[in-house]
Amino acid sequence: MDNITFESHDLPIGLYEKVLRGIDQERIKRTKRNLLISRTGIMLSVMAFIPAAMYLYNNLYQTGFLQSLTLMFHSGNLVVSYWQDLGSALLEMLPITSLVFCLSALFAFIISLRLSIVILYHQSRLQGRGPCI
Repeated sequence: MDNITFESHDLPIGLYEKVLRGIDQERIKRTKRNLLISRTGIMLSVMAFIPAAMYLYNNLYQTGFLQSLTLMFHSGNLVVSYWQDLGSALLEMLPITSLVFCLSALFAFIISLRLSIVILYHQSRLQGRGPCI
């Protein structure tokens, strides 16, 4: 194979700067897109968390879980005597479905917030300002 070498007279003037500028513009576009996605994720997860938390609270109240839980704080002697029965009763009354919905929305919020913080951190590092924390 022939080795191809480029000399300075073969390349147009300013090509290197144009390529670097194009790379920077693409990086800025990608950062803006990722930031938009993460902020949308934050908004959607907060909007999903509010009804999920209300649903969880209603289910906790309807199943009697909250009333049984307050028993632990009001009569300590009874709890010590019947802790196994009380524990199994609390587990049976726990609304698993609404708890999963609520924790899923909270998990999505935490992941989106982390993604947004990482993007902002790397963006500030690329601009030479250091961490923006």
